[in-house]
Amino acid sequence: MHDFELDDFDCMDHDEVLFDQPDLILTSDVEEIRGVPLPVWCGAMHGLQTLWFVGGLGVFISLAMWLYSRRYSVVVDYHARSIGNWILTELSLLAACGIVVFFQPGLMWPLSVILLSMSLVFPLLGMTYALSGVVWRYWLVIDFLPDPRSLKQAEISHHI
Repeated sequence: MHDFELDDFDCMDHDEVLFDQPDLILTSDVEEIRGVPLPVWCGAMHGLQTLWFVGGLGVFISLAMWLYSRRYSVVVDYHARSIGNWILTELSLLAACGIVVFFQPGLMWPLSVILLSMSLVFPLLGMTYALSGVVWRYWLVIDFLPDPRSLKQAEISHHI
C-alpha cells in the first residue's frame, strides 16, 4: 500500500494515474470540513448519489458538497471528479440503452436491472472506499472530468 502526501503530487510524473491504483491512500491537507472528518465527508458525497430517485437530490447534494469543499482539500476534488465521471458515464449509458430499447424493446428489463444495480452498487462501493481513505475509480467509467494533475502537466508542457 502506498501513501502519498499532497506535496508529492507536484513531483509525480504525468504518466502516474492515481485512479488506476485504487489502493492508494491520500493523506489530507485538512482533517475535517465543517466539523466532519474528511473520509466521512467524501464517503457522504459518494453515498448520497443513491438518492437519485428523489428527483436527483443526491446528485445535487454531492455537487454542492464538492463545490463548497474543493477549495479546502485536493482529496475532495479527486473524489468529486470520480463521482462526476461516474454520473456522466451513467447518463451516457442510459442514453445508449434508450436507443437500444427503441429498436429491441425486449431488452428493456435486463438493461434496466443492470443500470439500476450499477447506480446503487457503484456509489456504495465508492463510499466504502472513501470511508477507508481510498480514492476509488468507478468501473467502466469514461473520463469526462480529467485528473487535475494531467491538466497541470498539459499547462506546463504547453508553455514549454
